[in-house]
Amino acid sequence: MIKLCLYRKKCLRILIQTLLFGGICQVALPYRLNLSIEEGQPPDTIVGDISAVLSDGTPASGFFISESEESVVFRDLRISVDTGIIKTAKVLDRETTDRYEFVAVTFMGQVVKVEILVKDVNDHTPVFPREKVQLNISETTPTGTKFQLDEAWDPDTGKFSTQGYAITQGNPGIFQLQSENGVHSLRLDLVLNGPLDREIRDFYSLTVQAFDGDTPPRTGRMQLDIKVLDENDNPPRFNQTEYEAWIWENAAPGTRVCQLQASDPDQGSNGFITYEIDRRQSDPSDHFAIESRSGEVWLQKQLDRESQPWHQLVIRARDHGSPAQLGSAFLSVRLLDVNDNEPSVSVLFLSPSGQAEVSEGAAPGQLVARVSVWDPDLGPAGELRLWLQEETGEQGGSFQLLESPLRSIYLLRVSGRLDRERRPAHRLTLRAADSGAPPRRTQLALELRVTDINDNAPAFQRRVYTARVPEGPPPAGGAALLRVRAQDPDAGANGTVRYAILEHEAVPGVEIDPLSGFISITTATAVSSWLDRESHQVIRLLVVARDLGQPSLSSTATVLLHVEDVNDNKPVFERQLYRATVREHSEPGTCFLQVKSESKATKWLDWLQQHEMDKYTFE
Repeated sequence: MIKLCLYRKKCLRILIQTLLFGGICQVALPYRLNLSIEEGQPPDTIVGDISAVLSDGTPASGFFISESEESVVFRDLRISVDTGIIKTAKVLDRETTDRYEFVAVTFMGQVVKVEILVKDVNDHTPVFPREKVQLNISETTPTGTKFQLDEAWDPDTGKFSTQGYAITQGNPGIFQLQSENGVHSLRLDLVLNGPLDREIRDFYSLTVQAFDGDTPPRTGRMQLDIKVLDENDNPPRFNQTEYEAWIWENAAPGTRVCQLQASDPDQGSNGFITYEIDRRQSDPSDHFAIESRSGEVWLQKQLDRESQPWHQLVIRARDHGSPAQLGSAFLSVRLLDVNDNEPSVSVLFLSPSGQAEVSEGAAPGQLVARVSVWDPDLGPAGELRLWLQEETGEQGGSFQLLESPLRSIYLLRVSGRLDRERRPAHRLTLRAADSGAPPRRTQLALELRVTDINDNAPAFQRRVYTARVPEGPPPAGGAALLRVRAQDPDAGANGTVRYAILEHEAVPGVEIDPLSGFISITTATAVSSWLDRESHQVIRLLVVARDLGQPSLSSTATVLLHVEDVNDNKPVFERQLYRATVREHSEPGTCFLQVKSESKATKWLDWLQQHEMDKYTFE
């Protein structure tokens, strides 16, 4: 039996060598097996089965492992060459060996490349190189300065390594820790997050803690002692950070405003204080001055509350140390009001054009303008009243002033019917007065133009126009018959009139000029059918006058053309041949036959001269 096992191992070794060194494995590895196990597991923990990756139905007749028995694989793992089961031979430590790789070959020639990863567990605590560290920092060190500290070491990986740092004790809020990622740890810096003052506190003892990402985390601690080094850093300090003073806006130059006071705990020249106004940050116009030794502020220029109701001064106190230290305070000087301003009135017109105009079609209640009244004075001197007065002297009239909930805003609206044709503009006066003693007054004159709407149709001077026309052909260039006129009191396009003859009333050869209203006969050919008194004694035309408004309005008038007779026909006998019989011995004068004929005479030019029509122009 022992001989048989040795024989099998020898055969397997020959087979794997043939496969490996014969180049088969170099060409391709048909099977890969990736396994993992957490470190710290007890011996004989199952890691995996090599035969699990073989094709279904492939018998696992035994395996040969590529590693020697002295390798780390056989030192830390137990691999069954018969079944392919992999177990741990001891407790694995990822920090010593984090992976195992080997090749397993079956008797049938299948090759399996096995890779086993050792997963990390949190079995180490972050440790600082030193348990206690002392750091010296000057009290004038600027905020944001960094001081590098020794970082903690944790051989675990991923979240089990050092994840961050925190100050757990002794920090009043002026220190902060910053860390940056390193290879196995985080770089650690102490950041000064606020000013130090040795006179207030000269020593800090901080507890710095490092922690990993486990739940609960493993932690390591270090004590950090900080000694604050002294500097000459005491500036002068005012007994108040802000001062406030009141003064009348009409106060005369030289008036005392207030007095400021500062102190400095330093001695000698370091505690000797003088005062100044910081002109770069305040009072560039030099309205105020300060006495350098006493800190007394006084007025040196005239003030105006309406242009600047308050002044904020930056007062500096400077000691005489080397270098000098500065302290500062704010002085707010507020001005008391006097009634020295007249009310002001401004108008915002609400018309589409923004101009002082209103449509004559505006209904009562329609807003015309927004009126603002303002007085920069305070109290009763700034309380205003506003009146509206029309040119006629009547209060209100066609317009009304309505006070809005905001006392300084009034609304001007229409209160009656407007008619541009009767009154094209309204002159209004707005009067304002404050409640000061004595009161101040102002007024604003407005001319409100009434814009036109198309509310009037063109009106003819007469409802019926008549003219006499001689029958027969007119002159070669045509002839003017009469002129109709219509008036429209509207403005612009609403009052522009155009004339036309209605189509169903039109007569061939008769036209009307759309601009002037002249009615003319244009061609003789066109009128030959109707300019014959024997056929038509009266010709009726219906003329319409339209304006150019939108929508357009119109009216009509009737034109009657009376056709007068002219001698335009030769006498015509009723018969071409008459026969008659006369008795003999008839007395002289005896009528024996009567003949009849009809004729039409006179001509166009004779008729025109007779009716004085030469005053018209013919084309």
